[in-house]
Amino acid sequence: MNLEIASHHVTNVEFGERTEMRDGALFIDRAGLVSHLREDRNFSDIDITIAHPGDMTRVINLLDVVDIRKKEADSGEVFPGFIGKIEQTGLGRTHVAKGVSIIETGRREGFFGGILDMGGEGSRYTPYALTHNIVLIPTPREGILAAHYAYSLKLAALKTSVYLGKALLPVPPDEVPLSDFEPGSRNGTGGTLPRIGYIWHVLSHYDLRSVYYCGSRSYSFYPFVVHPREIVDGALISGHYDHSPALKNYTCSMLNNPVMMELVARHGKDLDFAGVILTNSPATVEEKKRNGAMSARLAKSLLRCDGVVITKEGGGHTDMDLMESCKGCEKAGIRTSLIDIEMLSPAGEGDYPLVVFEREADAIASGGNVEERVRLPAMENVVGGEGMKELGEDAGGEKEVPLFLLSGAVSELGMSRIRGEWY
Repeated sequence: MNLEIASHHVTNVEFGERTEMRDGALFIDRAGLVSHLREDRNFSDIDITIAHPGDMTRVINLLDVVDIRKKEADSGEVFPGFIGKIEQTGLGRTHVAKGVSIIETGRREGFFGGILDMGGEGSRYTPYALTHNIVLIPTPREGILAAHYAYSLKLAALKTSVYLGKALLPVPPDEVPLSDFEPGSRNGTGGTLPRIGYIWHVLSHYDLRSVYYCGSRSYSFYPFVVHPREIVDGALISGHYDHSPALKNYTCSMLNNPVMMELVARHGKDLDFAGVILTNSPATVEEKKRNGAMSARLAKSLLRCDGVVITKEGGGHTDMDLMESCKGCEKAGIRTSLIDIEMLSPAGEGDYPLVVFEREADAIASGGNVEERVRLPAMENVVGGEGMKELGEDAGGEKEVPLFLLSGAVSELGMSRIRGEWY
């Protein structure tokens, strides 16, 4: 059984008397959704607002971005380990709303949120300013631990996704592309095209800086092969709460991973996509070397790759994970292409854009310099909490900020509006 993604193009989002899709617009029963989310006793209160493209609104303390998704009743549920049961994913029909996102916000000591300007100069840098955004603003109950609050925030965003996704089911989708891709198949090419794999490093340091795979945290697993359909169907979820916006991938960018989707789209045309190796970024040098060797062995022996694309998330610490996988693959005869971000001065100057280099890494695409500065105009509205320490007393005022504060401006998966140039 294959996976069908039933896409619904949402042209507007408004609060209404009931939650439904009508004439391309999503109407939300705000009181009903708030009541649904207030079932979590870790929240003392929760507010919900909507930010539209072009609004002079600044969203602050942004922690994650999530799609609206809902499985049909007879084909399981999305987000296994959170909403759905832990079972085989990537099958059946999943309804997805396009043009709308759920924004998870939260503020407390140790959290590191981003900002999102829906209008003005800052909106030019991020894809999340192009969608109608449903902003969740929960208040934690007194005395709650940071890890428990983070988990409840994540659950609230995913519950909202499925709650609103139910409104998609009665409506005919705008398109239903069939995802019948099978990694490693020659697709009738007779083996004439290069076999290209994808090694994807995710953060895995501790509870507030990790990724979930089917509900399990990323620090608990070793490199393994995962089907792209599992990713698209919600198996991988961001769990980052204390890391710079530029150094982590949001759930939305994971489910719509541009690298993976491009390889799937080109399968059978100019390459044979061999599959995805999902691996983590452990804390010690020995573990990094082990993971690099294991990823290279999977790429060579199991997927039989001629080449691989390798990405990661995180800052300088995880440059070593990227380079160890690169070095292992190159020594095995697999050509590599890497995507990484640069950490230079605001003017783009400096000797070490990456913390770790290996001579085998001779093809690297830059995701941008996280320290580049952007001047933002004053906003009319600020949502997402009472304030944000990185913005000072006037969170809605005119600011000059580093690119790493703008959610979605720099993406280590390439899900950004920043583009490189060939010289």
